[in-house]
Amino acid sequence: MAKRKIGGSTWIDYLFTNRADIVTRLLSGPTSRLLVPRKLADRVAADPGSHVHFILQLLCLHLFNKLIIDDKYDADFEQPSMPATLDEFV
Repeated sequence: MAKRKIGGSTWIDYLFTNRADIVTRLLSGPTSRLLVPRKLADRVAADPGSHVHFILQLLCLHLFNKLIIDDKYDADFEQPSMPATLDEFV
């Protein structure tokens, strides 16, 4: 895994430890198919540790689409916590 920092303060490679399935589903999901050329998605999937920032950006876009654009979770915004897990969103 690449040792990179965001904002110069936090190591983020631990976010991908034992989460290859989530990265794979994200890269093959509808958000990725719309935004990322297949060749790039394949390259990222082959070495996710070298593309940590890209994966986080794609995940943010995917979550924005799921939480804001789709209306499935609208009622949950009034609650103090979200009942769904990241696994359910991806």
